[in-house]
Amino acid sequence: MPIDLTPVPEISTDHFRSHLRDYLDLVRGGEERFLITRRGRAMAGLVPAHEARACWRVARSSEAYAEWKVLHRLNEERDLRRRVMEEAEAARRKEFEERG
Repeated sequence: MPIDLTPVPEISTDHFRSHLRDYLDLVRGGEERFLITRRGRAMAGLVPAHEARACWRVARSSEAYAEWKVLHRLNEERDLRRRVMEEAEAARRKEFEERG
């Protein structure tokens, strides 16, 4: 699917509030998207529900992947510490057996 680079129409919050039903009908058709502004600053985007759901899925999967990376790194560090401790214990045992 090609990316549409045409500018998104901007509407003020006051105008949006006055014509809410009309804008929802336009967006429900799936062809229109709007940027809602307050005092010239972007506040929100109005997009079809399927696009909003797709954005949520991407955000959730990104968060889940970030959590997985952190847990994976922590598990690797834990395994490394365990191996170092096992090596140290084996060296102490060997030294003890050689003395005794």
